[in-house]
Amino acid sequence: MIGRASKRLGTLAVGSPEDKRFRGIFGVSAYVAQMAWAMMEEHGLLPDHNFHHFLWALAFMRTYPANDHALSQLLGGSDPKTINKYMWPFIQAVFDLNYESEVVSDFPCYFHLPFFSSLALCSDIAPKSDLF
Repeated sequence: MIGRASKRLGTLAVGSPEDKRFRGIFGVSAYVAQMAWAMMEEHGLLPDHNFHHFLWALAFMRTYPANDHALSQLLGGSDPKTINKYMWPFIQAVFDLNYESEVVSDFPCYFHLPFFSSLALCSDIAPKSDLF
């Protein structure tokens, strides 16, 4: 493949085809997904310990399918009731993570960012805020 001679296949380096594919499906990089998982684990917010259920929730939040059939097709043909049973607790856990941890920093973000974007862009730049 052109331009891949110096890059290892299967790595999730920023800008790699694998990273772009992951971001396209789940809406965040693999690093941000792993960091959010670790933060939920640290704060005792994990509904269960199946990472693929968390990925179901990320894919749902990224695409927001119109109906249960589209949701089932998106997530490999699994039963929509099963998907909803395991997906919504993770969505709630991500929501709760905003309040349990100091995700937003003192860095002046002058525009509204979704949780994962603010986590990735703002959390490492400035010290944590005690406002949240």
